[in-house]
Amino acid sequence: MTNRKLPVWSVSMFVLLCLLAISQPASGADKLSPATRPGDKAIADARAVLRRFDPITPEEKLLIEKLIRDLGDRKWKVRQKATEGLLKIRSEAFPLVRQAAKSKDPEVATRLRLVVKTLQEKAGNLGIDLDIAVNTLSAARDRKVVSMLIGLLGHTNPTVRYTSEYGLRRVTGKNFGYNSRNDPEQRAGAIGKWRQWWKQNEAGFDFRKPAPESFGLLICDDLGGTLTAVSPKGKVAWSRKLPTKAICAAGLPNGNVIVGYRNGQIIEYDRDFKEVWKYTKIKSDILDISLKNNGNILITVYAHNRILEVNRAGKVVWEKCDFARSYSASQLPNGNILVSDVTCGSVSEYSRGGEEVVWQKKGLRSPYDAVKLPSGNVLIAEYGRRQIAEVNIAGKVVWQMGCPALPSSLCSLPDGTIVVRLWGKGVVLLTGRNRRTLRQLVKDKGRIGKVRVVPAAVLEPKQSATSSQPSAKPKK
Repeated sequence: MTNRKLPVWSVSMFVLLCLLAISQPASGADKLSPATRPGDKAIADARAVLRRFDPITPEEKLLIEKLIRDLGDRKWKVRQKATEGLLKIRSEAFPLVRQAAKSKDPEVATRLRLVVKTLQEKAGNLGIDLDIAVNTLSAARDRKVVSMLIGLLGHTNPTVRYTSEYGLRRVTGKNFGYNSRNDPEQRAGAIGKWRQWWKQNEAGFDFRKPAPESFGLLICDDLGGTLTAVSPKGKVAWSRKLPTKAICAAGLPNGNVIVGYRNGQIIEYDRDFKEVWKYTKIKSDILDISLKNNGNILITVYAHNRILEVNRAGKVVWEKCDFARSYSASQLPNGNILVSDVTCGSVSEYSRGGEEVVWQKKGLRSPYDAVKLPSGNVLIAEYGRRQIAEVNIAGKVVWQMGCPALPSSLCSLPDGTIVVRLWGKGVVLLTGRNRRTLRQLVKDKGRIGKVRVVPAAVLEPKQSATSSQPSAKPKK
């Protein structure tokens, strides 16, 4: 049989149909619109969720203690009724039941172990239920949700604290340095700031979204060796041919850019693209760089599977080396670090010092990049499955979409638009309420070059931006 080439127009039509097909979101992807007021039942259910976190009242405590005593009753019906009653209690009563589970009576201990297991499962779903309740009450413009969330910042359950932390940021647009995993004294200081702010702003608070800061996009073409700054609408502000290939870059508020090169060098350039700072102690590919809140630089290095923090004096102030193969790392607003580990197939959030895993999603296929959304959900470029997935705090996929090419980098704009680098096809926007629209932003042949949100100052034209080399060449 002879091979026949398909006409060019038929190939183009096939690609277009594929794009239209894969851009349909998974079922359930629609999210509650803040402009739409929920029904009365949904609001009542959301308030009921928040009441689950109220402290156990004296009356509830007496009832629970009676039910525990009834577990040892001589009558089976009484024991069974007590068990059924305990299975319905709130997870806040967990300490009372856990203590009683140490009973020497075999049947009492067995029944209480069942109750403890049920309460633990309820506690595992607290984050999901609370997150939904926050969205519902925000859409209903119920100011009480703010004061309730502030109260939950001091909760004993770290999942509740974590969900409340991101719920407050999402609703108010504020951040007072609270970290759900900090020690109680540090948390108390941040909670005090939240309470003081709410006391001053409760009367005039509304649920309008804060105006987003001006921003742009910085794109590395790792094959073409170019660095390009574009507006969110796709207008190219400038494009620069770099002296050697680079995968990643970051932008500073003053308009400077920092580039991480494949040869291990990290160089900061000013507005004239002259070299103003350099770090050359790494002898391997730089896979990602990001700026920390303290001005230091977080660097993801290919060799030795490590992530390190370097200050402007060139000193390594923090380092972690037990990743299988990390391709991206960034600091979150609360100081934690989000890391995508390609080989282990996981995205993890580590505490400030990197010693504790605060959140983790396993079972992924080559997650090349990840970004934390204002909601607390995590957006993941899953290279191995050729898809983008949004995962909530409980680790459940709440939205996903297949891609026409391998996704190797992504970021999220303040308006919810997703920007994705597709291997060999450039950078595209996923826009619209359900992120259905695919729009080409930049065409290039890059594979794993990062795309990052940067301050608007970076978009200001660089001197001789079309020249083939920077004004000051990096020293070898």
